[in-house]
Amino acid sequence: MTVPARREAVQFLVARGLSQRRACILLQLPRSTLGYQGRLEGNVELVEQVHALARRYPRYGYRRVWALLRRRGQRVNKKRVHRLWKRAKLQVSQVTRKRGPARPAMVPVQATHPGHVWTYDFIRVHFD
Repeated sequence: MTVPARREAVQFLVARGLSQRRACILLQLPRSTLGYQGRLEGNVELVEQVHALARRYPRYGYRRVWALLRRRGQRVNKKRVHRLWKRAKLQVSQVTRKRGPARPAMVPVQATHPGHVWTYDFIRVHFD
């Protein structure tokens, strides 16, 4: 159950006569969350700049875009750029490498006569 759905359920229960404290306990919603009002994004200009840089440099990530903004003289926090980046879903897609052709399986050499194929099972012997 999402937080907005829980808020609506608390309001429904309070309208039916249950106390707010008890309704929050039943729905496992902190009372501080019930009264929380989210803030709107205040810096629309920064959002537009991040979008413009992402369009201009499609392979850049949020860290490099943050560095470009700093070089332009804008004082902005890296965490804010990251939050805007994630909210706009601007993550750079991973480049998938194509695999080369599959090699045929190595078939061990078949011995045709005694002493034809030699092998050893150890690399080094320790004499202590």
